[in-house]
Amino acid sequence: MKYLFLTGLFALALIRSSAQGNYDVAKIPEDLKRDAIVVIRNEEQFFDIKSLGSGQYDYKVAITILNKAGDDFAEMAEVYDKFSSVYNMKATLYDASRKKN
Repeated sequence: MKYLFLTGLFALALIRSSAQGNYDVAKIPEDLKRDAIVVIRNEEQFFDIKSLGSGQYDYKVAITILNKAGDDFAEMAEVYDKFSSVYNMKATLYDASRKKN
């Protein structure tokens, strides 16, 4: 089994479109941030069956990292083997002021 490893900070995926939602850090309630390392703001999984022998899996996640202890959540990896393929991986990093890095 091979591992495709892409390190990128995809935390704080603050997409400005209304379909993705508003992930403003200031909108996280203080009681939720207390003693938290990360906050998962949105998580979507889709599996589309294309035919009897093929399908497509899409996964999107928006994570807000609140402190240094959450740095491990800033990595992205995908596992594949000879029966599967990775066609596209994308990560976007935004800082707390919603500026794209």
